[in-house]
Amino acid sequence: MLKITLQQMRSGWVRLLAAGIAIALGTGFVAATLLGGEAMKSAAYQSFTSEFEGADAVIEGAPLGAGEIDRAASVSGAAEAHTKASVGGEIGFGSRSNWGLIGAASPDAQLEAGELPGDGEIALRADLADRLGVAIGDDVALTVTDWDADEPTDSRIEARVSGLVPEATNFFTYGTDALVPESALLTDPLAPLSSEGPLAVSAAGGVSEEELQTALAEEFGSDYTVQTVTEVAEETTEAITGDSQALTWVLLGFAGVALAAAILVISNTFAVLVASRTRTLAMLRTIGASRSQVGGSVMLEALILGVVSSLAGLALGYGVIAGALAVVTRSLPDINVWQDFALTPAVWIATLATGIVITMLAGFLPARTATRVRPLEALRPEPVRLGTTAGKFRAAISLLAFLAGAAMLIGGVAIATGGDEVDDMRMLAGLGIGILGGFISVAGILLGSVFIISPLVRAVGALFGRGATAKVATMGAIRNPRRTATTSNALFIGVALVVMMGTGAATAKTSLSEELQDFFPVDVEAATGDGSDLTTGQLETLGATEGVEVYTPTSSAGVVLTGAGDGDAGIDEAHVELLTAHDSVPGSDAQESAPLTPGAALPNPEAVDGLEPGEILLPDWFASDYGLEVGDTVEVSADPAGDSASGEGEPAPLTFAGDAPAAVFLVAEPTFAELFPDPPVNGAWLRLTPEANPLTVIKDLEDAMTTLQTENPDAPVVQFAGGAVERATFEQVIDVLLLIVTAMLAVAVVIALVGVANTLSLSVLERRRESATLRAIGLTKSQLRGTLAIEGVIIAVVGALVGIAGGLAYGWAGAMTILGALGSVRLGVPWALIAVVAAVAIGAGLLASVIPARSATKVPPVAALAEE
Repeated sequence: MLKITLQQMRSGWVRLLAAGIAIALGTGFVAATLLGGEAMKSAAYQSFTSEFEGADAVIEGAPLGAGEIDRAASVSGAAEAHTKASVGGEIGFGSRSNWGLIGAASPDAQLEAGELPGDGEIALRADLADRLGVAIGDDVALTVTDWDADEPTDSRIEARVSGLVPEATNFFTYGTDALVPESALLTDPLAPLSSEGPLAVSAAGGVSEEELQTALAEEFGSDYTVQTVTEVAEETTEAITGDSQALTWVLLGFAGVALAAAILVISNTFAVLVASRTRTLAMLRTIGASRSQVGGSVMLEALILGVVSSLAGLALGYGVIAGALAVVTRSLPDINVWQDFALTPAVWIATLATGIVITMLAGFLPARTATRVRPLEALRPEPVRLGTTAGKFRAAISLLAFLAGAAMLIGGVAIATGGDEVDDMRMLAGLGIGILGGFISVAGILLGSVFIISPLVRAVGALFGRGATAKVATMGAIRNPRRTATTSNALFIGVALVVMMGTGAATAKTSLSEELQDFFPVDVEAATGDGSDLTTGQLETLGATEGVEVYTPTSSAGVVLTGAGDGDAGIDEAHVELLTAHDSVPGSDAQESAPLTPGAALPNPEAVDGLEPGEILLPDWFASDYGLEVGDTVEVSADPAGDSASGEGEPAPLTFAGDAPAAVFLVAEPTFAELFPDPPVNGAWLRLTPEANPLTVIKDLEDAMTTLQTENPDAPVVQFAGGAVERATFEQVIDVLLLIVTAMLAVAVVIALVGVANTLSLSVLERRRESATLRAIGLTKSQLRGTLAIEGVIIAVVGALVGIAGGLAYGWAGAMTILGALGSVRLGVPWALIAVVAAVAIGAGLLASVIPARSATKVPPVAALAEE
């Protein structure tokens, strides 16, 4: 039987090609996941622990000053100990200054130029030095503020620039903006601000991370936390992803999706192969082959195909990841992405085992079908059957599974969003029930697809008109409903998952954007760090910067709130920052255009524009904490401990008029002027144009503010924040994740489209006589090609339509379950992604028909009508 099996594979290699491609893609995905997962984990670990480069253990706790460093360095097995503390402050040069993070220079710190700082020296990040116009050898001023003192105290330090630190290559390698000697960070005036930073300890030769960790833990006791650098990396990964192995598990999940689609394609291929070899198998039975030998022949064919295709998949996965790492290396020069990239025995075994198992599983049912055919019955010509022989029992089971799954999905959403407050256990329970319901409902769709495929094919086929070509194509697509349903199911799974992820991402972006807009209603907020006035030039620049549509100047000052709330929950003494929005710049001609309404920079300005003198808007959390209701009276007075000592001393009674549109305490301009007769214009609200990139606008604003300091040394340092930046950051993260996920799931779609081509190819082979008859009665070659093209498009469109509908439903359900407990959810539709999926499906259907059409038109009608 081995010789016969090999001969059958050689003669039918074209039919096996689609199954082989599906196996290679699926197993290549597994190999790429295992190889890339380890490389990604290694790169992530190196990124997360870049600040501890060269160290083996990390100590956290308080205090961690010079004495603790000496203790750590003296522990048996320790080589060196250094602080990783940092302190924020202004770094100034001439008339320019920027806020930055100042850390200690370790002996192995990398420099782009110059030398490590010594006593009285500092090394700056290269881009910061460029912004300040600083060169090696220049003197800069460090200004740090002790905010924990009774009164904020500034300390100024002069330091010579000794070297330049390379710019950060990614978010996680972004460390400090400047480095000073460790001794400077551990002595006044920096020591009080940085004494709680972690310590990095390196091990002596021959001492492992675990041995050093044990020795340090014994020395420092339970008041301190001692971790190995590997544990720090795992903890950081878990904090970001929820699981230290999340990256690998997620990718393996996508590989499972691809393999599920591959199983459907492979099973379909073997089923048709068995059907096309009915006479051959029957002849083998007639001359003495047993049922087990016939079934074994099919399984042996599956085994050989699985081994060969899996080896091809292994090579494919290795090549893809090697190429990807070669590209990534250029953007991550500080990380060795090849560190854990190796074709280990585990990768070999997992890839080959996966390919063989899925191929054997896919070939099992066709093999059983082959053993059940009686020799004499198989020798008879099999009539063409249109429609389906699926029974009522299958219909009932599929309908029941779909309805039960849908009910569980809806129930999961209801459970997850049922409470007024966020409850992790309730959300997890709802998510678990929803996921199980999703699987059950999908199983119902797959099981019952054979019943709905014919009506769907006829509906889609009607879009191509009532001509002979469209009718023949439609009948061809439903000639074998089981095979067409299996092909559409594979496409349904891939498309549904791509659309589901896109829908979830679109919903998350829309919902998070609205939540951030409620919390940060201002696109960009500019403010001076010390509360001093913005200069006229700064105000003009804020309004004239490209991307800024509207700007509203603001004033803020520290105040004390007192008043009676609900019962004993009144405000005893609350120190807050009071703010007002101006319709023009007080005492300045900086705004030459028509005066703005105070809330012009807000998406909903009515609350601010309708604010009357004597009223105050409070954040909802503040009012809730103190039991305040609209109409209550609070008293406001200037805070003598703040920067607003020029304010009036008498408290002003104000009426609580409603929730503030931001996390601020807001009054009308006349009310603020009564408290502070000469109000400082120390901030501004900016509304950006819809097409503006917030990150670009912020960078342009920062560059412009730094440049203005060269013209006016008295200009204050301006800091920027606001909802546009947060929204852009969230959307960027979501877009990157969606791109990765879509790329992964696209493999499943490719496998499914290979199945469409396979179905058409096998359909052409089965309909040789039918096609010949049509050609004999006048059907042209172009019409025959058109028939197969329409048939391919119909099959692809049906699978895509069901997948899009399912993806939208499951994506919305998933988003409601996860985001519903956190706040209101606004469902989103990824129209662009859906359009791409539809276009790909139509294009793939046309492309899949090219080779089968060439095969069909090459055979002369007379030859095709001849008996085989």
